[in-house]
Order: sequence, then C-alpha cells, then structure tokens
Amino acid sequence: MRVQRFICLTMLTLLFQSADALAFESLCEYYKSNEPELYKAVCNGGSGGGSGSTKPAGANSTFSDAFNISAASLPTEPSSYGLETIGSYLRDDSGKRTPTFSLIKGFHKFGTGISTSSNNTFNGNDVVQRLSGNTVTRSFEPAEVSRGRLINLNLGTSVLLIDAKSGPKVHLGVTARYNKITNTWGGGPAVLLSWSRITVGAGFTRERVSNFLPRLLFKSFLISARLSIFEFEYTVLDNDDTILQPIQILSATMAIRKLSFTAATRKLDYVGVGYVHQQHYAVQYMFSKHFSAGFLFNYIPGANSVGAQFYL
Repeated sequence: MRVQRFICLTMLTLLFQSADALAFESLCEYYKSNEPELYKAVCNGGSGGGSGSTKPAGANSTFSDAFNISAASLPTEPSSYGLETIGSYLRDDSGKRTPTFSLIKGFHKFGTGISTSSNNTFNGNDVVQRLSGNTVTRSFEPAEVSRGRLINLNLGTSVLLIDAKSGPKVHLGVTARYNKITNTWGGGPAVLLSWSRITVGAGFTRERVSNFLPRLLFKSFLISARLSIFEFEYTVLDNDDTILQPIQILSATMAIRKLSFTAATRKLDYVGVGYVHQQHYAVQYMFSKHFSAGFLFNYIPGANSVGAQFYL
C-alpha cells in the first residue's frame, strides 16, 4: 500500500507541476510543435487521430500488452510498421531466457497486429499460473506438455466503426488466439470508445489454456485518461468457470520528450496464497524516429526484461 500511495502522490505532484508549463498540451501536440520527426514516428503516422496518445500501448509499457488486452486498441490511422521484441530472464539466476515478438500496422480506418506474447505478462490473466499457487514465474518451461508444435499466437484486426464529429470514436476489434499447450484456437471481439482525453473499452475471448480446464471466457474492461504528458489506465481482467477473482491493474505513464516512465500495480489472488500486490516499472528512450529501447521490471512477474521497438 505504501508503494501505491507513493506512486499516486508522485504522479499527482508531477502532474500539477507540469500542467502549467505545457499548457495542457498532449504529448503529440508538443511533438508536433517541437519534434516533427518524432511526431511522425509515434503519433499515428503524424495524423494524430485526435486521441493524444503517443503509442499504441497507451499507459502500458509495451504495445503487445495493449493488443492482448483489447484488439480494438490497434491503431486505425496510417502509421509505420511497429516491430517489438522483448527478451526476458528470470531473476533466480537460472539463466533461462525467453523472447517475444509483436508487429502492428495502422492503415486508413483499420489496423492489424500479430504477437507471440502469452498471458504470463503483468497485464495478462495467467489462469494456470494462478491456480498453481506460484506468485512469480520460476521457469519459462510450460506447466504442461504441449500438444501443438507452433508458438503462441495472437492475430487481430481493428476497424474505425464510427468517426462522428460530435461524440466518441468507436473502434471494433477481433482477435484469433492459438495456444500451443492445448493446440486449440480461440478468440473474440473487443470495442473501444475514445474521446480526446478519455478511452473506455471491453474485450472478450473464449479460449482453452489448459488440457485440464474447460474452455474459458476471458473478459477485460479498461478506462484511460490523458492529461498533458501523463496517461493513466485502470484495467480489470476476469474469467469464468474458475474460483479466481478479477485482476485489478492501475497503470501510469509519464513521457518527457524522448524518455518515458511506466509504473503499474495490480491486485490479484493465487490459490493457496490469497491476494497479493505486484508492481511493474519500465523506463524507455526513443533514440531516433525508427528505434526505441528500454528496461522492464516485472513485465513477467519474477523476471527482468529488455525491450526494443522498431518503426519501419
């Protein structure tokens, strides 16, 4: 609780200190005036989109997490190909590592994405891990023998359904997910309503993530708010047919020119352990209009990660 209070107080203090200096500009508006090349690279290809968001991830540190939470978050304005790779290693000195990859692309009124990231990340609902009672990842080896030979895949697309001059923009998304443990496909729809400073959304997928569990309905709900150089997001992840309670995640991102910081906390329960609170932190720097990189703590609970994003 002390860490959560410290994060909230720090963010609020910085928010009020910087609001006057930036005249409540969004970061994209700031980039448009001061960093035109960076504006073209990270602000929906320079179109802005009216959202003020500087990257597909919103308040998350990676756009693969935002994509996994809701396919409707994929950019629907013309943008560069965004390639993301994240390498993670366990902190227990086992030396084991695992990489993930994601690729996104925004077109005119629709977007596409592909990711190899699974549900074991900070912003995922890893039911199998939570039922086993381990609060942190001890091994990247699957908990069960894999029936499939492919890697985990998440394929998605989004469409700008409504773009009215008055009222919110409405994005509709759909995802198809492959799980190598069960060798099965799942997926479902998602929707986002976005105003200039507020976004709300919900997503649903039906998947089989374990050979010992039935096919589950996974649900996600989110609300995010943008003000000046800050973006805050509250996310709820839930599922049916298990005794697990919903996961609650509060994330905040602060971007200063080419440098961005992410802090997040989540409350969730594990069988045999009960409720725990976990934190995630990330620092990322955009070296050029084509490349950014950063360090992520607890991107996978129990591991450190190094991530890189390429804008092709």
